[in-house]
Amino acid sequence: MRMIIVGVFILSCITWYDGWAKSAESHETNSNDIIAIDRQTVWMCTSPSDSPSQHSNQPPHPIDLSSCHQKPLREVNPFQQTVWIKAEFEVSKAFLQRHHALGLDVSGMFSSTTFINGVHIGNKGTPGAAASEETPGKMDVVHPLPNDVLRPGINQLVMHLSGFKHSIKLNRPIHYLRITPYRLPTDRLLRHYWLSLLPFGILVAGVLYYIALAVFKREWQQSWYLPTLCILAASQLLIEVTRGIFAYPYPFHEVRLLLILLLSGGFSFVLLGFVISRFLENHKKKIFGSSILLTVLTIFFTPGFDNKSGLALFIPIFSAIALCLMALKKQKAEALPYTAALSVFLLTLLFAPSQFLDVYFFYIVAGLLMFLFVLQAKEFVQEQTAHYQTLQRADKLQFAIDQAQKEAQHENLKVKQGSEIRVVDLNELKYCKGAGDYVELYLDDNRPILYSSTLTELENTLPSTFLRVHRSYIVNTQFIQSLKRHSSGAGELALSTGECVPVSRRIMPKVRERL
Repeated sequence: MRMIIVGVFILSCITWYDGWAKSAESHETNSNDIIAIDRQTVWMCTSPSDSPSQHSNQPPHPIDLSSCHQKPLREVNPFQQTVWIKAEFEVSKAFLQRHHALGLDVSGMFSSTTFINGVHIGNKGTPGAAASEETPGKMDVVHPLPNDVLRPGINQLVMHLSGFKHSIKLNRPIHYLRITPYRLPTDRLLRHYWLSLLPFGILVAGVLYYIALAVFKREWQQSWYLPTLCILAASQLLIEVTRGIFAYPYPFHEVRLLLILLLSGGFSFVLLGFVISRFLENHKKKIFGSSILLTVLTIFFTPGFDNKSGLALFIPIFSAIALCLMALKKQKAEALPYTAALSVFLLTLLFAPSQFLDVYFFYIVAGLLMFLFVLQAKEFVQEQTAHYQTLQRADKLQFAIDQAQKEAQHENLKVKQGSEIRVVDLNELKYCKGAGDYVELYLDDNRPILYSSTLTELENTLPSTFLRVHRSYIVNTQFIQSLKRHSSGAGELALSTGECVPVSRRIMPKVRERL
């Protein structure tokens, strides 16, 4: 079993990494409405000849290609340097006729100045030759294109970039560089993220549900896992959609990436801890710590934040599935639904990695947590039912004990009448009626006997065969023949002697349960 788990783990890692790379390439495709310059090969120059000042709106003319080299635009990295790029792209006449308002979508961790066919298009901050000269731009901008800047055929784009204002080197800092119908960058991003907001309500409801469940169960140690999962997933969702809600400066993007990485890891570790707490009896800390160590080391040596965030989810959840399989091997049938749910989660991560954190993650998490809602609610109902049945058995046992004691020893009540003391046989006492500081005791002869005590004080001295049915009445259950309920909620007891005793609406449920 252990060798199989290790083999599946290695194969899954290879499949996941390969799938991530391939799907990342095909995630954004060209269409009739997009000219994707970011998928082309460009000239990259680190020191163009005859370049103007850093704050000029004129491109270097001409660019000395002898100091440049060609590479795919997605491999151009302006991290801690300033670069110039030159790209040529073709525009069809039909494209220009079809769209009247076009924009250049520029997205990434850099500042830039852009020119198309020698015309200054716009700035994304201000690039510079050093950190002191650079003004960081927004993460995502769309430059509106003048109507006459593009022409049918080959067009030329020149761009000056610098990235001195962030400290983490990314594999692909240029996210988008494409010509599309003009729209605000937040519109494009919200169109990508808005569906991810739908599970947010489920996650918030989950937090409230699990907190309420923990209060009722009074088992915080077992109940904190699931509300924590909801909080972590909801927090990650909010961090994800910030890019579509407001345009932030590009240095903030690495803070956003770090938060997503931490929240992803936190979610998977808490989920692993939940599985360990349910299905593992020994070596809990050792296994949990080993999984954390393996995850941290793998993340440290893996390039790319998407890859890091994916692995932060993958390794702990794979470990959780392995533990569920081991529990199944030990004949723990309750581990089967957990194995199935976590496997769906992991398979989605494997076969749709590039869209997982942006789209599928929150739906899968919402579905997983709803599934756990049902399991926890079912367990809670079973526990409550068992508890109620235990209480019922205890009441019946106590009643039987009282009855046995009643039969074993003849119980009496001593009543002072003047200078005499009368001994009243409790078996003959039908009911008691409160009368201020006295209690009227009714026996078989229907003549009340005054007892110097309050009804509550007398109730505390009587055995459990006597039942308080009203604020003024206590009845010997041995004389009860039937219970009649009125429309008002109150009722009355018919005694075997033909008398009736009122039952208050407040005490009616207790009387019905007892009878």
